[in-house]
Amino acid sequence: MRAPVLAIVGRPNVGKSTLFNRLAGRRIAIVEDLPGVTRDRLYAEYRSDIDNVDVRWTIIDTGGFEPNPSSELFALVREQTQLAIEEADVIIHVVDAQLGLSPDDVEVATLLRKSGRKVMLAANKVDHPNHEALMADLYGLGVKEIFPISASHGRGVADMMEHAFTLLPQELQDGARAAAVDEDENFAIDDKTLDEALDDAEATLNQLEERSGTVDDDLDENAGDEDAEDDGADDEAAKAAEAASAAKRARFLRAVPEVLRIAVVGRPNAGKSSFVNKLLGEDRHLVSDVAGTTMDAVDSFVEYGGSRFRVIDTAGIRRKRSIAHRVEKYAVVAALRGMDRADLVLHLIDAVAGVTEQDKRIASFVEDKGKACIIVINKWDLAKEKELDAEEYARRIREELPFVDHAPVRFVSAKTGKRVHDVLQSCQDLAKRHFLRVSTSQVNRALLDAVAAHQPPMIKGKRFRLYFATQVKTAPPTFVIATNDVEAVHFSYKRYLINRFREAFDFGGAPVRIIFRRREGDRLKQLSPAQKRNRELKRRDNETTTTTPRRRGESKNPEAAPKRRGATRAGGGRR
Repeated sequence: MRAPVLAIVGRPNVGKSTLFNRLAGRRIAIVEDLPGVTRDRLYAEYRSDIDNVDVRWTIIDTGGFEPNPSSELFALVREQTQLAIEEADVIIHVVDAQLGLSPDDVEVATLLRKSGRKVMLAANKVDHPNHEALMADLYGLGVKEIFPISASHGRGVADMMEHAFTLLPQELQDGARAAAVDEDENFAIDDKTLDEALDDAEATLNQLEERSGTVDDDLDENAGDEDAEDDGADDEAAKAAEAASAAKRARFLRAVPEVLRIAVVGRPNAGKSSFVNKLLGEDRHLVSDVAGTTMDAVDSFVEYGGSRFRVIDTAGIRRKRSIAHRVEKYAVVAALRGMDRADLVLHLIDAVAGVTEQDKRIASFVEDKGKACIIVINKWDLAKEKELDAEEYARRIREELPFVDHAPVRFVSAKTGKRVHDVLQSCQDLAKRHFLRVSTSQVNRALLDAVAAHQPPMIKGKRFRLYFATQVKTAPPTFVIATNDVEAVHFSYKRYLINRFREAFDFGGAPVRIIFRRREGDRLKQLSPAQKRNRELKRRDNETTTTTPRRRGESKNPEAAPKRRGATRAGGGRR
């Protein structure tokens, strides 16, 4: 079963995009009192309640349909509209009730009748019941029923969509109900969530310590497998505790989605639409040598290697001073929102033009939004004519884009199709890193090793302490570290820890985030977890008779024992 598809069709400037935005519940299509502003066909989801059951449609906005296109660009728009008609199960033909019937409306109605699809006529801009008298001449289109609506105010829209649902066969009605699953993972991590994550992490570590008496023995990622026969019950208890902790934050710790969302970004005319068209194998997006042909963020679907991808082709992001027209400003906003909806970003760079200032701005946007990134060097067929070396070019790219210097670099030619589909395999590999979940024990082993290799710097004669850490989010991988002084952590040491985590867990091109959180309460104001453990070991040693042999290499004073594995936790220090 699949969700039904509804296409919105009509001549230019009758309010199709306004209706589309109304149904989508947010501003996706660009709306201006200019014909031809919408060029590509846009996709979104419409959710509603039918008989107390949620349903979901896929809705398509199309460009203004001209029977006799006035320019080459409008001819391309007409082709896009015809493709949308072929995809649709139900079509809403939008006309302007205020202007009345026009010859173009008649031409569009004739085309839609020939399509064999279910068609509804929506008379838009009927903002008041008194305006319904304006619809009389619209019956000249040969329809039995006209739906008066106001896309701007929402009047009549719900009734129209309820009727559209009744036109669907039972299979598609069932598909609409099955598809009505909310998908909203962009949650902010608040302070309460961070504190709960640290509480759960400390409880997990304490369970591990009670079993073994040391931390380090259990920070080995394979320890559970090796000791399964002797400590199976304890291992299962520790795993269960961590699983329960993760369940509390399931909305943050997401797995790789079934449909990976990829945003294709870059400055204007870098070849984004040509690249997407080559991926799809169809002229899904308008392609022109004129920069700025794509003005909306447009979604498409492609399958590769048994996986499904949702590809978002965004408008070219221009420098602010070049956005002379209000419509192009909206296009930049649509591109940035396209990034927000994506799991991964493909940053296309023109191989001949190289990295520009705007490419650097785009890279900073990608990093700020925490998106995994692949840098795609397009038009490499032209660059090879200039005898450019790929390895040297990639090195220079990383130097010029320090925001995403961890991102993999791929060389393609959208024109010839060379290595274009290889990028999807790279997306699959990167997604595994971007959505990777790391156990609390592994995180603390990496933190312990990092601090052992490079102690935190001294600030005014004091060294801040890092107690323990845990992962609180995937996509991007985000970790919270308990410390006694958040302000003392210098950005350079934070960058050092990020690089150590990236190396330890092979995050590759995925961005890594670290949040430092001060631990409050008398318990941690007085002692760190490492000090508590050492004092407990000392107390036990004092209670033991002098005839009890100590383990080889063990000191009488556990706090001063440099050979005891795990005697301190990261940054805990020895006293």
